[in-house]
Amino acid sequence: LNVIRVLELDSETKLVIYLKSHCLNLIKQLISEGVLEDHWNKLLPSIAKFLAYQPLQQASLQILSSALTHKNKAEFSSLLQKNSELSNRLCEVIFDIVTKFKITSLEKYDMLVFSVTGMLCQQVQCCRNNAITHGIVEICYDYMLLLKQHMGALAVASGKENRGGNARVTKTKTGKVVDIEDRHLLKSLSCVLYCLCCCIDGDTTAATRLADLHLITTLDQMWVHYFNNIVVLNYVVKLLSLMAKVMPASVKLMVNNKSLFSRLLDVTLKSVRFSKHPITPLRDIFFDFLCVISSSGDAVCQIWKSGFMSNFPKLEKQKAEPEKLGLWLKLITHGTYTTFGQKMVFTIPNVLDILLESPHKYNVLILIRNLVFNVKSHPKLLTHGSLIDFVLSSILIDKPKQTVVALQILLYFIKFSSKAKSIFRTKGAGQVLGKLELQLKSNPNEDILADFEELLLVYS
Repeated sequence: LNVIRVLELDSETKLVIYLKSHCLNLIKQLISEGVLEDHWNKLLPSIAKFLAYQPLQQASLQILSSALTHKNKAEFSSLLQKNSELSNRLCEVIFDIVTKFKITSLEKYDMLVFSVTGMLCQQVQCCRNNAITHGIVEICYDYMLLLKQHMGALAVASGKENRGGNARVTKTKTGKVVDIEDRHLLKSLSCVLYCLCCCIDGDTTAATRLADLHLITTLDQMWVHYFNNIVVLNYVVKLLSLMAKVMPASVKLMVNNKSLFSRLLDVTLKSVRFSKHPITPLRDIFFDFLCVISSSGDAVCQIWKSGFMSNFPKLEKQKAEPEKLGLWLKLITHGTYTTFGQKMVFTIPNVLDILLESPHKYNVLILIRNLVFNVKSHPKLLTHGSLIDFVLSSILIDKPKQTVVALQILLYFIKFSSKAKSIFRTKGAGQVLGKLELQLKSNPNEDILADFEELLLVYS
């Protein structure tokens, strides 16, 4: 209560500012101890006021950052979401700070401001709406261009154009200053990209604005500055993934930028090929990105034509590297939702042997189901010695999700091919379905039952 009284003092004397500054530092400490939940309604109006006052601005931003990253952040976010007047006031002040960023010089608290803005957009829906209305997407993009300009100037001045921001610090005093500043620029870039990720997550309007601003071209032009920095690279790939999800038309823009797309394929391959490569921790994120864009036939076509899929693990390696194989299977499966992807699967040597020996049974069933939709795949699938046995054995397994997909495979085979029906009969499909029927009588499962009943209609 004493802290609140000090914060509410209507004076700007040096002593009062000094006291308020110390109170704000105390609040940061109290946040970490989780004892402020009942006091935010009284504290936040003062913090919103101090955000607009330069001497207390940084400390106020740090308090918001701490509250939005603390383990009780959900309660804090919920408070802002419920109190729209208070959250709108906070947003107005923060967006005013960002809007006043000069387009010719870097700001002192840029990382902090963009991080807090991003967290507010991510956790409080009304803040995200306000941010987009206030043009935060355009502001972030303009700041990216400013960072690009400074990175380019530093690279030329220090003679390190191709070092990707991570060269060794030179022994000269000048070289050391340049390197430290360059790392600061990369940190600023990561915060701007994080803010953009939070803004466009699920928001088509923000994604469209970014596409119109030629973000993809800019990311390609800045590649030389950030490609070795895993933090920035992480946000670049996440941003592109989010764009692809909320704005599928943007995938074509990504694929058409052959320079950036080939670079992304190259780092993805390095991440999975070398276990100790600096970008290996981003392996899953890279593959997730390729899976997301594989909803586009253009992307699937380019991924295959680039030769990237020729690196699919060989049969002798797949048992030793099950995690890597799982990533490849996931990517191939996403590609088989397109006709081109269904056709290209069979260009992988011994692909069906690899699939059937994989420990990722559910993913393999999904992939086979997708292949069955292409009637031209049937001869290769039906003549493989073990595939039908694999499908039938998956029907009776004690995993409902796998049973459902196995039933769908059998259903689509029989629907699309009279030859498949006789082959499955020969393999004992009738007995398998009979056993499943008895299981469903004693232990009904609605998900399995729907596909099972439809299958009986076409099988009988």
